Amino acid sequence: MAQYAARGDRALRRGDDCGVLTFWLVQGRGSSGATGTRVQPLAVSLEGTRASALERRSDALFSNAVGAPAMDVSARLSLLMTHVEPALHRELRHSGVIGDEGYSVVILPRQ
Repeated sequence: MAQYAARGDRALRRGDDCGVLTFWLVQGRGSSGATGTRVQPLAVSLEGTRASALERRSDALFSNAVGAPAMDVSARLSLLMTHVEPALHRELRHSGVIGDEGYSVVILPRQ
């Protein structure tokens, strides 16, 4: 996953919102054995706090032109491991997408 982490994020600045927007392919298995797949956007500020305003605008922001990276690769990987991945896990648990039955997540690379 780390090889995509440097490419799978978008540093965004729009008005007062600034952060990193990631998109994840999530596959989960329910207690009944049923499986489901979804794309989950997740955004954090450059300081690592959740940026739900960016997530709500993810469709519009995704069509923006890709700009120069706001962070170097090591800073992006650090943000991914210390803030984005734990926030993703909390969001998926809280929303009931994942349980104890297992799941997989893959960051989607930007095109």
